Amino acid sequence: MRLVASAWLSMVTMGLAAAHSASGADSADGGNGECSDAEHRADILERSGKLREARAEFESCSEPTCPGPVREECLKRVAAVGELMPTLVLGAKDADGNDLGGVQVKVDGISMSHAADGMPHEIDPGEHHIVFEAQGFAPLEKIWVIMEGEKGRRERVVLPSRSPRKVDVEPSVKAATLQAPSLATHPISTASPAPVQPLPFWKSSWFWGAVGAAAVVGCGIYFASSQDSSSDRIHLQLQVPH
Repeated sequence: MRLVASAWLSMVTMGLAAAHSASGADSADGGNGECSDAEHRADILERSGKLREARAEFESCSEPTCPGPVREECLKRVAAVGELMPTLVLGAKDADGNDLGGVQVKVDGISMSHAADGMPHEIDPGEHHIVFEAQGFAPLEKIWVIMEGEKGRRERVVLPSRSPRKVDVEPSVKAATLQAPSLATHPISTASPAPVQPLPFWKSSWFWGAVGAAAVVGCGIYFASSQDSSSDRIHLQLQVPH
């Protein structure tokens, strides 16, 4: 009886050991498959230029739970992708050349928070649509093509003001403006002119012209008559005998 019980116990122990071994093998096979899948996805992402996502997949398959060969390959690829990853250094100024803080940056519609802080930020290679926004300024949009392996590319933008800038006028222009006559200070009258009153006849030019002409004629007649009288007296004196 004890022999039967011992044999049954041995069979149970061996079964449990076999089950545990199979479970461990299945677990190892499952981990190996997940690591291989991550490595495969990382290859595709890297070829498409999505280096940040590719690096995340390579980091996943470089975990200690992954098989040795896969882990070693993924560790190498993490370093290689890091060498290819471009970095961008952004800054912003106003129209007067003053540095601006708190500028919001969006890359392809995704916010990068305060990326315009003068620090290098990783970005995938390729063409990107970048928008700069700051309080009191109009948004500024840029299209940049980032090259693979381009490190520390520096871009400093000038944000346009929402309100028009006040332009300083030179003193000479100001003086000319002040001296120039203004229609506002000299309004043009639209009233009808007052009618002209006629002058009295004795003040008119034709009256005095007529008076002058009469005087000339009178003087002429007077002198003519005087000469005739003188001629008659001389003629009479010649005829009277002495």
